[in-house]
Amino acid sequence: MTRSSTLLAAVALLTPVALLGQKGPRCPVARADAVVVYGAGVPTTAFTVAQLAALPRQQATTKRKDGSVAQLTGVPLGVLLGKASGNDKDRLKGGTLLNYLVAEAHDGYRVVVAVPEADSSAARPAVMVAYQVDGAPLDTVAGPLQLITPLDPEHGRWVRQLECIRVARDAGS
Repeated sequence: MTRSSTLLAAVALLTPVALLGQKGPRCPVARADAVVVYGAGVPTTAFTVAQLAALPRQQATTKRKDGSVAQLTGVPLGVLLGKASGNDKDRLKGGTLLNYLVAEAHDGYRVVVAVPEADSSAARPAVMVAYQVDGAPLDTVAGPLQLITPLDPEHGRWVRQLECIRVARDAGS
């Protein structure tokens, strides 16, 4: 392997895209009863299902893998990030656009979400943390919390049993 191809391989492994759908170690700050937001510029903050239900909600109608329709209820990810950071607005701009989010599941499954996807003023419907489907709590396979990317028809970036959302910053900034 040449030096340039080794460097290229290392860069590919270190980019956020390399995390898409990867399994890794379990979130170090996980709690069984909540989703924890932590990382760059955000104090570690846990949100229980009851706390999420008290926040502004979003609904999304999506298709399950079997083709049936589901009505999901949850909190836009931007609202959650705003609450964790002390900024009650979900408008994300400026330096925060250099950040990316890593959603982490109980089993170590991780996906990357771009910050603009979390901003409900920029993405319709925005990525959300769901706590209900068809008016009932999520089942134990999916929940109690699930990251939903409503416009992802293959559900590749849906994260069942969501435990953590890590805020990470672009290494070059």
